[in-house]
Amino acid sequence: MGSRRSKEDDVNRISISIYVTNFPENFSAKELFQSCKQYGHVVDSFIPRKRTKEGKRFGFVRFINVFNVDRLVNNLCTIWVGQFKLHANKARFQRATLNKGQGADHKKMALPAQNINHSAFRSMFDNEKLSGTNFNDWFARLKLVLRVEKKMHIIEQPLPPLPAPISEPNVVVEWTKQYDAHTEIACLMLGSMTPELHRQFELYYPYDMIQELRSMFEKQAGVEKFDLIQTFHACKQD
Repeated sequence: MGSRRSKEDDVNRISISIYVTNFPENFSAKELFQSCKQYGHVVDSFIPRKRTKEGKRFGFVRFINVFNVDRLVNNLCTIWVGQFKLHANKARFQRATLNKGQGADHKKMALPAQNINHSAFRSMFDNEKLSGTNFNDWFARLKLVLRVEKKMHIIEQPLPPLPAPISEPNVVVEWTKQYDAHTEIACLMLGSMTPELHRQFELYYPYDMIQELRSMFEKQAGVEKFDLIQTFHACKQD
């Protein structure tokens, strides 16, 4: 259930619903989906059983990666279905996902599964905040958590750029999954820092955050460790 909710949330954040009417009586949600996809990335469509006050059928088509709503609406209004020319407008209310059993003709694009593992290992960050001098220990704990959750790539590679408008729908959905994963780890990292560091890095993604932190603290932590070893050996000789 949680995974399904996450998938729907991914799409809802980047989608827009378009209200469509003036199509034939026997027109299905699948046909509406196919007719509209020539002008954008359609993720689902549905036609409810109820009708307008004038007795006409109507439906909703949900798009992702829309950069110009007016242009999309104008393009949809050029579609002919037999002798019917579609009428389209931006939906007044963005439609929530239709649940089974609500009584509607529904066509939906298949979405890849998404699993987010909130590891118990994260509790290791509760005891000590990153302050600078403890960077090496903090980084070691972070890498352990990411290895357990199979998310090491998030600090090893930057978040890819937002897909172009001509990208396939599954490409945009996959990018959104990556964006959420990067944001989740960024929140984990920020939550394990002192307030001063949190404010400094709150707009960073994980990869960039690690690069900057390393340049700030890795050498410093190494020098302090070297000095500590030197002091230890000096004490042994005394």
